Amino acid sequence: MITNNLQQLYGNIDIYLFDQLLKGTYNGCHNVLDVGCGGGRNLVYFLQNGFEVYGVDPNP
Repeated sequence: MITNNLQQLYGNIDIYLFDQLLKGTYNGCHNVLDVGCGGGRNLVYFLQNGFEVYGVDPNP
């Protein structure tokens, strides 16, 4: 199934991040700072793909 394959590749990321990945926005990038990261669901993709990741959120 296509949905399962996409979830395995990208995890539970939001649609905005998925759009940016498809557009190549992060090609050539090695470091990611997610301001307002919440629980970090969008960071999982980057961690699994060798990025150096930083996340901050005002809510502990």
